[in-house]
Amino acid sequence: MSVAQQVLVGKPRTASGLRDKLVTIEQMTKSKGASGFPVETWTTLRTAYMSKLDVRADERFTANQTSAAIETQWHTDYATDIDPDVVNVQTKRRLVWSGRTYDILSGAIIGNKQGVEFVTLAKSDDSDEEDEA
Repeated sequence: MSVAQQVLVGKPRTASGLRDKLVTIEQMTKSKGASGFPVETWTTLRTAYMSKLDVRADERFTANQTSAAIETQWHTDYATDIDPDVVNVQTKRRLVWSGRTYDILSGAIIGNKQGVEFVTLAKSDDSDEEDEA
């Protein structure tokens, strides 16, 4: 089955040629702030080429503003520091691409460690635009 056919039938896109998005993988670290309460800090773990497939988008009007959510699948090469069986990727990792932050909902290993698939959620709202007006 060709790579194009695999994409159309929803099979994992493991071909490296489809990984054309340079994505930053960030890791979360917790430390105590000056007040003694935990502070979460996001730092760059590394960058990786990934393929991107927008799965679902939703837009709602609530609390006098429009908010949108986009669910996206990402595929990348396997690495121990993003292995969902080793690291709790939902709470310890996130993706940043093209200025947008993608929170990881789930992670799964593709095949026999041929790659890693992330399902992410990116949210946006127009409240910033209203503040500037």
